[in-house]
Parts: sequence; C-alpha cells; structure tokens
Amino acid sequence: MGAKNSGFQQRSGTDVPQSQSEITMNIEEGNSYVQKTQPRQRKAATLKQSSTMKKTAYERLEARIPLQILDIREFEGRLKKLIYGKETISVRQMQYVLSKDYEDFDDLFDEQSTLYKIMTSGTFKNDETETEMNVQYLMLFGLLYCQGSNDEKAQVLYDIFQDGLQELISANDKDIKDCFWRLLDMASHVIHKWSQDFGDEEVKQSGIEKLFAKNEDDLDQWKQVVETIQEQFLDTVFDIHSKIKREEFILTVSKKCQYLFKPQEIRKKIIQEFKNQ
Repeated sequence: MGAKNSGFQQRSGTDVPQSQSEITMNIEEGNSYVQKTQPRQRKAATLKQSSTMKKTAYERLEARIPLQILDIREFEGRLKKLIYGKETISVRQMQYVLSKDYEDFDDLFDEQSTLYKIMTSGTFKNDETETEMNVQYLMLFGLLYCQGSNDEKAQVLYDIFQDGLQELISANDKDIKDCFWRLLDMASHVIHKWSQDFGDEEVKQSGIEKLFAKNEDDLDQWKQVVETIQEQFLDTVFDIHSKIKREEFILTVSKKCQYLFKPQEIRKKIIQEFKNQ
C-alpha cells in the first residue's frame, strides 16, 4: 500500500500516526470542500498585518484568528467530514483537518499557543470536563469569523438550528435559544475574556467595554438583554407565524439579520440594548 494511506502523515520530516477517520480522509475523493493542497497554503502574513491595524483589543485578537482565511462552507465541510454520527471532534482531528492544507493553523499543535487555547476552550465543549469540541459550537464560531455571503451563512445557521434537513423550522425550536445565546456570548463576553487573557499587553484596555466582562452584578441584566435581542430576532424572522419554510428563514436572515455574522455589530447591538434597559 502506498504512502498515501499508510496510516502516517508526513509533517516537517516527522511521521505522525493517524486515526482511522484521518486515514479515510486521505484516501476519499470527491469532497469539494476538503481538498488536498500541495504545498500547503500560508496566509498568515496577511493576518499579522491586518491585526496590527486594528484599534480595539477585541479586533486585535479577532484579526489573529485564522478562520477568516476559510469560507464558511469549506469550514463546515472539513468539520462534518469528521463527525461519523457524532456531535463532537477530538483535538487531534481538528489539528489534522485544519492544518493539513493551511500552515496558518500550525499553532494548533502547540498547547501553549493562543490559537490552541482558544480552539480547545470550554466555549466549544458541552461540559468543562470533556476533551472533545462540539461541532455545532465550532460552526457558530465560524459564522462569526469565516468568510462567506450572508446567504451562505444564513443557510448554515438554519442547519445549526434545525438538524435533520427538515424543511420547516419552529420559533420554539429548542436549539434556537441555546445557539442564539452562545453566538452572542462568543462575540462579546468570550472575546472580551480572550482579549484579556491572550491579547497584546499594550492594547488590552483599548476600546474594551466593561459590561462584556459580565460581572456577577450584571448577570440579570445580561439575561434580559439577550432575551430581548432574541425576541427581536424571532419577531423579525417568524413574524406572526409559529413555523416557516427553510427558504423563507434563509431569505429573511440574510436580508434583515446580517448583524449575527459580524462580531462588531453584535457588540454594538448588545451595548445599545443595555442602554435601553
């Protein structure tokens, strides 16, 4: 059997054992999103340059997240290629599927790196004690930082809210509340925490909002703010209907709820709603 499916990945002169799912990824053809690229691409120079041009601590950190070099559909394809009936992926799988074509994700192999700490944080786990990352939560993160049109991201959001490829979605769907809260939290409180934990020392206090620290005294107001924004979203998308079709959801979200795909816009909306309370 050739080197292509020998069970090892050539990486900087070192043979790294692969899991069976990773071997399958090497030999399977026909996936339009998981492509084998030789040599691997590197876009980090652009990321580094853009990060130094950002003004706030949040933007400086966000500019260093390499998900922005990927299209949302490519990111989705790479992650879902690994699920095999599961809802989570291991660190090893994530390292492989993201770094195999892009050098920008090499820091995933360094447990002390900012990228490793971010991508393996409790933000993406069902429980802090777990070791694997929830693919649904990673996809929410991708909606914030990957490339892609509003229409593409609205399609992905529908699939996150409504699994099983169902053509109708209900305003009372159990996943909407949890995922909506997580999406807003990632763009505000989580990025605030990461900017303070991993951000550039000289800009940690640049343009930050104290409310994003989510102090214990603010928790009740936070809950009210998120619930208000969620109700506004549901009213916009569903109007007077309890259920709508997939295409209607995608069209409305892509036209009227684009803020969900822009972290800065989410933060602005949260700040404004705090002022309205």
